[in-house]
Amino acid sequence: AERTADTPPDADWVIDYRKATVAMDPSGSGEMIITFPYNTDSGLSGLNLSSGATYYFELQGIADTSAAANRMEGIRGVTKLPEFTTIDAQLIFSQSTAISPDGGTTIFDMTFQLTPATAASVSDETLWDLLLWSESSIEFELYAKDKSGSWKQVGGAGKTAKIQTMPDTPKIGVSIAQQLVGPANNPDFEQLNLMGESREYGIVIKKLNDSAVLRWSVLALVAFTMLCGYFLTDVMSPLKPMLEKELLWDSLDYGFFTSAYGWFNVFLLMLIFGGIILDKMGVRFTGMGACLLMVFGCGLKYYAITTTFPEGAMLFGFKMQVTLAALGYAIFGVGVEIAGITVSKIIVKWFKGKEMALAMGLEMATARIGTTLAMVLTVPLADFFGSTDESGVFHTNIPAPILFCLVMLCVGTIAFFIYTFYDKKLDASLDAEGLEPEEPFRMKDIVYIITNKGFWLIALLCVLFYSAVFPFIKYAADLMVQKYNVDPKLAGTIPGLLPIGAIILTPLFGSLYDRIGKGATLMVIGSVMLIFVHTMFALPILNIWWFATVIMIILGFAFSLVPSAMWPSVPKIIPEKQLGTAYALIFWVQNWGLMGVPLLIGWVLNSYCKGPVVDGAQTYDYTLPMAIFAMFGVLALIVALMLKAENKKKGYGLEEANIQK
Repeated sequence: AERTADTPPDADWVIDYRKATVAMDPSGSGEMIITFPYNTDSGLSGLNLSSGATYYFELQGIADTSAAANRMEGIRGVTKLPEFTTIDAQLIFSQSTAISPDGGTTIFDMTFQLTPATAASVSDETLWDLLLWSESSIEFELYAKDKSGSWKQVGGAGKTAKIQTMPDTPKIGVSIAQQLVGPANNPDFEQLNLMGESREYGIVIKKLNDSAVLRWSVLALVAFTMLCGYFLTDVMSPLKPMLEKELLWDSLDYGFFTSAYGWFNVFLLMLIFGGIILDKMGVRFTGMGACLLMVFGCGLKYYAITTTFPEGAMLFGFKMQVTLAALGYAIFGVGVEIAGITVSKIIVKWFKGKEMALAMGLEMATARIGTTLAMVLTVPLADFFGSTDESGVFHTNIPAPILFCLVMLCVGTIAFFIYTFYDKKLDASLDAEGLEPEEPFRMKDIVYIITNKGFWLIALLCVLFYSAVFPFIKYAADLMVQKYNVDPKLAGTIPGLLPIGAIILTPLFGSLYDRIGKGATLMVIGSVMLIFVHTMFALPILNIWWFATVIMIILGFAFSLVPSAMWPSVPKIIPEKQLGTAYALIFWVQNWGLMGVPLLIGWVLNSYCKGPVVDGAQTYDYTLPMAIFAMFGVLALIVALMLKAENKKKGYGLEEANIQK
C-alpha cells in the first residue's frame, strides 16, 4: 500500500514515493540511485516494512532518452528485482544516563537501554531474551525501569546472575530469562511484539566485599591476629614488681626494655619501609612478613627471660638479659606495628563506603581484648606455673605468660594466612570490575603526604594521645600498688578495665561516626577527658581502689572516643593508594612517643620519685609521672582543635558520616 498525502496517520502502508531521492552515482558510472529513507519516526520514513516479511521491487515504464535508447523492460514490460526478507525485529542499543536505582545507596556500574524499532509487527510466537557477555568471571544484579519510572531488580531483591569464564572459553554469555526470571529449565520468555516502548537497564557488579558475612568474617581473622600481638605488647606490664624482685630489674631497666618497642621503627625507619612495602607489594606479602617478625621477636624475648646469664654480664650498658629481651621486643615491635598498618589498609579495602569506622572500632576493640588478657591473666599464669624453693619461698614463673603469648602468635599467624586466600579472591573480583586492586608505590607519594597539613595534625594527635595512654598502661599496675595499695596479684585487674571499656565503646563510637559523623568533635572530647583522668591520678586525693576504678573507666571512654574517630579519618585526608605509606608515617611518629615516654617515665621514677624499700620491694611516688601524662593530654587537645579548624577550612569531611547515601 502506498502512502499519499491523503493516507490517515494510523493506516497500514508500505512505501511513500514522496520521500524517495534520485541522484546520479557520484563515482561517475552513469548509474542512477534511488533511495527510500528509513527512520524510526514514520513521518520521515519512506518505508514501513514488517518484520520477517519478504519484499521485492518491480521496475516498469523506465525508458532511456539518450542516443543509446537502452530499455529496462522484462516480460510484459516489467523488471523484477531480487527478493529480500526483513529481519524479525530491530532493537536500537544505546547508553542510558541513569546513575542509581534507589537515589544513591546503590550505584550502577553500567547502564543501557533497548528501543524497539521494528518489533510490534512480529508474530505472537516470536519471543525474546537478553544475553549479556563478559570476558571475566563476574556476579551482578540487573535492574529494569518499569512503566511507572521505578527501578525494580530483575528476578526480585537479592537475585544475582553469574558468569563464570573458563580458560578454553574466555568469553561467556548468560541468559537473563534463565538465570534471573527462571526457572532455568522452563524460562519465562516474553513476546517480542509486546515489548512496547524503550526498556532501560542498569547493572551492579557484585564485589566480594559486598557480602556482609564475608566482610565481617575476614575482619574477625585479621582482628584476631592483632589480639595476639597486643597480648605480648602488654604482657610485661603486670610483671614489673616481679621483674624487680625475681630478676633484680629496676625501673630504669624496665623503662629501657619498654622503650625498645620503637627502636627499629624510629631509628632504622623500619615502619616507613614497611608502609612502602605495603603499598608496593600488597597486604598479603606485608602481613605475613609482619606475623613472622612478631613470632621471631617473641621467641628471642622468651629465650632472654628463661636464660640465666653470668652475673655482671652487660651489653650496651645494661644487663645482658635486659638487652636481649629488649632486642626481641624491638623486633616484635616492627612486626606488630607493620601488622597494624596492614590491617588498617585491609579494613579500608573491604569496608570503604560501608561500615568503615565501625569495622576499625571492632578491630581496635578486639586488639584491646589482647591488652585485657595481658593485664588479667599474666600474673595468674605466672603464679600457676610458679614453684617453691627448698627454703619455702614461692617464686613466680615469669616466662610462662611469655610462652603462652608465643603460642598465641603462632595461631594468629595461621589466621592471617587463611585471610590471604580471601584477599586474593577480592583482588580478582575488583579486577573483574575493571578496578585496580593495588596501585604501585611512587616516591612522590611520600612528598604528597608530608606536605599535607591535615596529615601532620592527625600524626601529632596520634603520638600525643597514645603517649598518654600506652606508656601509662605499662606503669598502671605498679601505680595501683604504689598509690592505691592494691594487692600486686590483683593490680592488673583495674587497668584491665581500660581495654574492656574500649572493647565495648570503640565500636559504638565508630558506628556513631559512620552514621552521623562529627569525627573531629569526638577527638576534642576525648582529649578533654584524657586531661581530667591524669589530673585525678596526679592529685593526692581518695587513694582508694574504687576511686582508681572510676577514673580508669573514664579513661576507657577517652581511649574509645579518639581512636574510633582518628583512624577512619585518615582515608578522608589521604588517597587510598597512599594509605599504607600514610599509616606507616603516622605509626612512625607515634613510635617516637611509645619509645621515648616509657624511658622518660622510668628515668623520672628512678631519679625523683623513689620512696623507701618495703618487704624487699622499691616504692615510688607517681605524682610527677601522672602530671607528665596530663600535659600530653593538654597538647593533644590543642592539636585536636587545630585539626577541627583545618577540616573546616579544607573540607576533609571529618564531620560527615562515613556510610555513603
